[in-house]
Amino acid sequence: MIIYYDNGAHPLLRTHFIRSGVQYTTIYRNRTAQLADRISRHMLRPRSLMYNRPACSEDDDKVICFDTYTNADYLRWICKHYPHKRVILWYWNPVEDIAKLDMMPRKVEIWSYSKKDCTKYGLKYNTTFYFDDLGRQALDLPETTRAGRRVLFIGRDKGREEVLHRLQEELESAGAETEFHIMRNNEKKDTASGREHLMDYDEIVERVRNADILLDYSRDPDAGLSLRAMEALFWQKKLITNNRSVKDSMFYKTNNIYLLGEDKRTLRDFLELPQVPVEKEIKQQYLLSSWLKRFDEAGIR
Repeated sequence: MIIYYDNGAHPLLRTHFIRSGVQYTTIYRNRTAQLADRISRHMLRPRSLMYNRPACSEDDDKVICFDTYTNADYLRWICKHYPHKRVILWYWNPVEDIAKLDMMPRKVEIWSYSKKDCTKYGLKYNTTFYFDDLGRQALDLPETTRAGRRVLFIGRDKGREEVLHRLQEELESAGAETEFHIMRNNEKKDTASGREHLMDYDEIVERVRNADILLDYSRDPDAGLSLRAMEALFWQKKLITNNRSVKDSMFYKTNNIYLLGEDKRTLRDFLELPQVPVEKEIKQQYLLSSWLKRFDEAGIR
């Protein structure tokens, strides 16, 4: 059972969780319930008026809650309803509020996509993943070794707009064709900023498939691998990133990945390099189904 935050105006990933074969629900019954819970600082009762109780099957031994908007009160509620199932909190973002970790119920296993956070806070590690429905479709594509120049960036502003525009200029000076979509942090608050609205994930995938290179720029260079890195891996795109954790990944190949701030090559030289195919066996390790199995395995790489 996957519990993921998708109560916003743009539920980007819901369909792909379901198509990948997992049971899926949201934390809150609706957007109004989520806002009421936040405003009251989780003091409203009864909880069943706000929270969704996941309909776990008897065969499902795990309840996995993603970190966004998951609070200790909600996890206590889940533990109460499912005392015989493993309850896992998985961070798909860097840990920002350390105090929240100490508030979590003892029964809850806390995992992260970031090796740095796992070492720092004593968490368990599991990699980032890609959805089975899209990933298996991508695995059937013929291998490519082309060296195209179309660079795509898609992501929220998150205070990165200035550095992203500078990178766009550097890429164009190196001979790249760029397509940048810097989206609003908040659909309502950023209406006067000129930034774009959030994009449907199927449209994002289509743009990724038409690009040659993806740009991934993280506010935390030591964070775990992003969804852009997974898209580059499965859709056979080269990757320009500042995320240092990519060097420890199973799919790191210098022809395919340019590490900003550390790479000794010029961007122009990197643009001219042909891709090197990544083995399907490695890609399969990053599928959602493989990710789920690793919660039951020891010695995760």
